[in-house]
Amino acid sequence: MLVGDRICIMKMQAQIAQYDVPEQILSHPSSEYVIDFLGRNRIAFLAAIRREGAAGGNQVAAGV
Repeated sequence: MLVGDRICIMKMQAQIAQYDVPEQILSHPSSEYVIDFLGRNRIAFLAAIRREGAAGGNQVAAGV
């Protein structure tokens, strides 16, 4: 999971369920809540590179 340096999974009423690096959350979820959250919310991650275009626009090359 390459999302950010750290990820915060929160419960209702702003309770933090787990705050850690993505690799640690995936390999060692801190609770049943985190396991359930990861299982139900299947998010597809892929490698991508952002390139600046000639007119100042951005292009994304996915699956790199």
